[in-house]
Amino acid sequence: MVFKCQEDSFLKTFSTVVKSCKPVEVQIDGKAKKCFEVVLEDTIIFPEGGGQPSDIGYIDQMKVLKMCRRGAEAVHYMDCSFREGNTASLEIDWETRFDHMQQHSSQHLISAKLQQIYKFPTTSWSLNKDDTMVEFDISNTPKIDLLRLLSQLELAVNEEIKNNSPVKVTLFEPGDPGLQKAVTRGLPADHTGPIRVVSMVGDENMCCGTHIDTLSRLQMVKIVSIAPVKKKVQLRFVAGDRVLKDFNVRLARERNLSKLLQNGAADHEVVVSNLLKNSKLLEKNLKECSLEVASLMAREVKEQNPPPKFICVHRKEDANGFARVFLSEVGKDVIKLLTWGDEKGAGQMIFEGPEDVVADLGPKICEILGGKGAARGGRFQGAVSALKNRPKATQLLSEHFELVQK
Repeated sequence: MVFKCQEDSFLKTFSTVVKSCKPVEVQIDGKAKKCFEVVLEDTIIFPEGGGQPSDIGYIDQMKVLKMCRRGAEAVHYMDCSFREGNTASLEIDWETRFDHMQQHSSQHLISAKLQQIYKFPTTSWSLNKDDTMVEFDISNTPKIDLLRLLSQLELAVNEEIKNNSPVKVTLFEPGDPGLQKAVTRGLPADHTGPIRVVSMVGDENMCCGTHIDTLSRLQMVKIVSIAPVKKKVQLRFVAGDRVLKDFNVRLARERNLSKLLQNGAADHEVVVSNLLKNSKLLEKNLKECSLEVASLMAREVKEQNPPPKFICVHRKEDANGFARVFLSEVGKDVIKLLTWGDEKGAGQMIFEGPEDVVADLGPKICEILGGKGAARGGRFQGAVSALKNRPKATQLLSEHFELVQK
């Protein structure tokens, strides 16, 4: 079955007859919903297929909740019922349809050039909200400069758009010798009726999607990223109206960055590079200061006379280096509770002292602080979520030593 949307992808409105309508329950956006399954004699609302998302469409001005193809039928899921045999008026969201046409036809063009210039077959693609992904196989090429490929491919694709070559859709009956030239990754198991072949720039592909009629309607293709994935490569692109939208988003981001950095866009790279260097230097200095503080605090504890029964220390910042120096220099004779992180939220804890004390109090302190951890020898260590309860942990230690004294 070739639907009206595939026969004429530029048709925006259409009237047809309701074949059937029945109440059903289907999954929509991951949730079960009770609605009506409406099957029409034909449709201009494209059902998801071949990597292309469904159209946004309306039947008698009521929005279609979900579309799918079932054999030779296009199934529309609606909030309301329709009388069988009645005429229904269909309308599509043209902006969405034309965007899908531009992206899908651009994918065909990119895949054609990858095959013709580099002999790289396309293995998969996906039309996403902000960009479109094309994955192709480079396993037979030992080494490839992806940035050079990006530049050459983008130039070749846009040159074809300038030439305004036609895009042709041909219908073939199953078994027709003309299908032997067409590239396909296989037809759906429930496919029936004629097979569509989309042709452009010498490339022929079996395809169920909606397409533009001449390459000039693509306006432009911009490849925004390219990266290796094992023995394949994934590139992402925007085409047609998305190019301007993408450019405006990036331009707005550039303006905001210029305000933050207080310089022009041409200087962003140099300024950010200097900021990163300074940040690394500050981080190094901060770490050295933290270790010095840890050593000084440990010396202060050791100089107390009489020695404290226990000490509790909290640090706001990551105290891995601090903990190592502080705990080591204070020594194992003093019982120590060290915590770091958000004063009222999540963080880490280390409770250190004699093994029997750690085994007894470590789990209790960890529970008070809303955490999970384990003891190993004279140290209990864990991740906690309620550092606001530190006073309660201190109270537990005080009560323990009061009992010991008694």
